[in-house]
This record gives sequence, structure tokens and C-alpha cells, in this order.
Amino acid sequence: GVQRKLGYIKLPTFYSSMNFGNSPDVTQRSATLDVARLISELNSEDVEGLILDLRSNGGGSLPEAVYLTGLFIRTGPVVQVKEARRTIPLPDNDPAIAFTKPLVVMVNRLSASASEIVAGALQDYGRAIVVGDSRTHGKGTVQTLVPLANGTLGSLKATTASFYRINGSSTQIRGVESDIRL
Repeated sequence: GVQRKLGYIKLPTFYSSMNFGNSPDVTQRSATLDVARLISELNSEDVEGLILDLRSNGGGSLPEAVYLTGLFIRTGPVVQVKEARRTIPLPDNDPAIAFTKPLVVMVNRLSASASEIVAGALQDYGRAIVVGDSRTHGKGTVQTLVPLANGTLGSLKATTASFYRINGSSTQIRGVESDIRL
């Protein structure tokens, strides 16, 4: 067979510095910025394609999922968030694309939430082939942490919205189906 030079990035969670800017000594943490740096290195090594491994990635920051998807598409909606009274599309508005070559997204049954947003959007745009288990976890909801008694009694995680793929379908219970099942 033909040998190919491929890049591989494993992303365990969609992390972000939620309080960045509140303190001058805080360093910004961003899954998207870290992946963009790795993609830049891979581009300089002239890889022929990229494998983005989201297996067992349970999600994390919703904005990070939108920003990360934007590394691979020109512009457009990434996900739709349906709140009690309205549906809000969350778009990527940055026309820059960090990686234009072939892309594979690896998933499994433990890939959930933000992972499903990224895999679903890249699949809907025809930008990536999704490979892995027959489908992902199926978590199509958005949670918010609500502090109890100014945080002294802990916090409560409340479901505040549902999210939908750009094609209008829900990942709730169904997940994202793989194009190629392994």
C-alpha cells in the first residue's frame, strides 16, 4: 500500500478558561487555541490529512465546540440552541480555515454533548468522515451551573436548553451516526 503522512489530535474535553479576563494573572485555556496550534504544526509538516479523536470526550464548553468547528469550515451555523421561547443558531463567523485537507473524526458511545456538536456539524457540512461506534452517546441538552447560597452550599446543574444539528435533527438519545463503523 501507499504510505500516507497523517496528523492525529486527541481531544479529551472541550475546556476553556471561563473566568479569563477577571484576573491579570490568569492564563487563557482554550481547547480551540490548543488544537489550532497543533494544526499549525501539522500544516508545517505537510500532512495529507487529519484524524481528530473525540472518543470518550464527554463534552464541555459549548462556545469551544463552535470555535473548534470553525477551524474546519468557512462560516455558517454550527448548532441551534433551543431555549424555552426561542431557537438561537450559534454560527462560526470567522472565514479563516485552519485545516483544509481531508478530515476524519473518531467517536464512540462515550462521545457526548460538545463532541456530538462538532462531529454532527462537520458531518452535515460534508467536511469530515465520522468513524467509530455505530453512534455517539446522545446528549442533546445544555446545562448551566447555578450556585446555591452564593456558592457556599455548592451548586445545582440545571438543563436550560436543547441543541439541534444544523440540519434540524436532534442528537438526544440518537447521537451522531458514524459514516464508517469500526
